Amino acid sequence: MRPVTSALVTLSALCATVLFSPATFALPQGGSGPAPIRVESNLIVVPAGVYDKGHLRIFTAGEMACDQAAMNAFRALPPTERHFLPKNCEENTISGLSAGQFHIFEDGIEQKIESVVTEPRPYACVRDNLGRHVEWSFTSRGKWSAPDRIGWWCGLNPGYFYSIRYAPAKPDRGCHKVAVKVDHRRAAVFANESYCYSSNPASDPLTGTKFGQQAEGDLARSAEESKISLSLQTTFFFAQANTPRVDIAVEIPGNRLKREWQDGRAVSSVGALGLVYRADGAAVVRFSDLACCFSAVDPFIQSSNGDLDELTAESVESRFDRENLPTRYETQLDLPAGQYDLQIVVSDGSKFGRVETPLTIERHDENQFALSSIALCKRVTYASAAIPEAADVNLAPQYIPLISKGLEFTPTGDTTFGRQDSLFAYYEIYDPLLTSAPGTAVQTRMRIINTITGALETDTGLRSAADWMEAGKSVIPVSEQVAAAKLAKGSYRIEVQASDSAGRSTAWRTATFTVE
Repeated sequence: MRPVTSALVTLSALCATVLFSPATFALPQGGSGPAPIRVESNLIVVPAGVYDKGHLRIFTAGEMACDQAAMNAFRALPPTERHFLPKNCEENTISGLSAGQFHIFEDGIEQKIESVVTEPRPYACVRDNLGRHVEWSFTSRGKWSAPDRIGWWCGLNPGYFYSIRYAPAKPDRGCHKVAVKVDHRRAAVFANESYCYSSNPASDPLTGTKFGQQAEGDLARSAEESKISLSLQTTFFFAQANTPRVDIAVEIPGNRLKREWQDGRAVSSVGALGLVYRADGAAVVRFSDLACCFSAVDPFIQSSNGDLDELTAESVESRFDRENLPTRYETQLDLPAGQYDLQIVVSDGSKFGRVETPLTIERHDENQFALSSIALCKRVTYASAAIPEAADVNLAPQYIPLISKGLEFTPTGDTTFGRQDSLFAYYEIYDPLLTSAPGTAVQTRMRIINTITGALETDTGLRSAADWMEAGKSVIPVSEQVAAAKLAKGSYRIEVQASDSAGRSTAWRTATFTVE
């Protein structure tokens, strides 16, 4: 999908994340659609899946063979060549429809369609050092992640939907009913049915919705009422001189999220809402996102002997838990320098989790020698493969990944590490002399201190940052692995400082973590 360029219209109901492969079970209109209705300039954009209503539930031999071939090709790729987008194996999808075959109605009145294009669903199979998992997005900077599975085939088949654009004949700022019809005798249309205009930006799709209002109420409640335990890490980077970027990572216990069995499907509604307050109590930023989800799995699976076995409710719910329910949410905000309070709630429509943290964003001059905060990470993958793969499906297109020496690092919301866990520290050094005086030398130093005893566990001393430098750039993205296995159980503080050959030094940056 193209980046949203103006206010986003909001849904009256949560949209659906369809993650299974090869054959997805599509619901006709009346259920939720494949992605949110949105606004681009003066156009309303309605995503719609169109399926053969005579072939909604059964895997065909062709689909299974196609999916098997994609699985084999994906597994054969070395980690550095993960970039892979298989062809669409869904035989139940009606493809090749022209704009003239679509009709769209707003509040019962047919509208003039400007264009119809085909787009992939915004989800990808991510293979990193911890296994494989699915990531998906419905906003330009937010990403949801499903649980890890070692050696698992993600069902990478992207699936496609039609994106229908129209300019309302009578634009109105209220809420509207939308219906999509297709001139095809076997078509079952899968699309959201309503939207509301909003003065909030595209980063807040829950505004004005019933679910969003419930999340607002949850955010106003005390942390003691929270039933879902969340973990949060925030870091900031000087992406722009006057507007630093804040990276937010929230870990979610997916097994605590409510899910129900309805009409043969496992169903769950999951969303997140965040507010940033200034020191004077004024709200300055609001953001929200939704993860949805329902099981789109076919009720039959192929057994080891090639026969089709009917799935039980329990087996579908088990697969739903490990493939659809989110366990992590990541997003990014641009905030000017100042003192803030960040509050986030994650809700499943029945219970909620709430987490809060202070934010101190420092002022930064682009001519200043400076250091970002430290992002603690558990996950790492190859950027050369991950970035183009995310671009193929337009996964959170405005999200800026943390990349150092060809590797992409994912901040963790949970800064508690087992002694066998991977622990990476990522931070950025900003030295404008690297472009104005290319011979400038930069050094960095890291210390690890036991916060209980005060003992210095590690001190690297000053060492050159040349290995992390990129020619012609004034930003040095540094990534270091910390040997958690060499640390005893306890609480620790990482301290980082940088200096250069011009005699300048940054302030120390710190991040705390726990080893269990």
